[in-house]
Amino acid sequence: APDRPGRAGGPDPSRAAVREWHRLDSDSFRYFRAGTTSVILLAREAAEADGSGHRGERVVKCVLFPWNKIPAVASATNEYTRTYGADRTPEVVVPPMASTDRWVIMPRQPGVTLHEQLLSLAQEADWALPATRIRFARRLSKSLVAALRQLAGPAADPQHYPAIQHLDLSPNNIMVAPDGDIALIDLGV
Repeated sequence: APDRPGRAGGPDPSRAAVREWHRLDSDSFRYFRAGTTSVILLAREAAEADGSGHRGERVVKCVLFPWNKIPAVASATNEYTRTYGADRTPEVVVPPMASTDRWVIMPRQPGVTLHEQLLSLAQEADWALPATRIRFARRLSKSLVAALRQLAGPAADPQHYPAIQHLDLSPNNIMVAPDGDIALIDLGV
């Protein structure tokens, strides 16, 4: 939990981080997937937002040991919301809601990673046909180029989204929604 001030090696969490953490139902945390430097958990919001009974789902990316002990990684994780929050990035980026030196909370993005989609497609019989792969690449490239253009911001206004580059663009950091739209996750180094 983030509300332990004075934790050795890390800064005190922001009020926003503490607030977002406590909006999660601690009984709902479950394993989702693992990455090279992190483990991803899913959690439900503790309370419904609008009286509908629906509780939103969040992703909690937890930086693993020993990565969380490296000062540059801990600092970048702590600053992730400030650097890549919704007010600093275009809609194509899944915005972080809160971060500390050990984790980042984000809304769950519908869809699968491009890596997962490619693994699934490789199991289909017609995937071996070059025409099938070319059609897929054309469809994907249109969405991906549009997403990267949004990330770059308008060329005429370099202050629009200053210094925002992906820096870790890979099939695991590209989300493909059921409708084919692209969302980018895990910006930064």
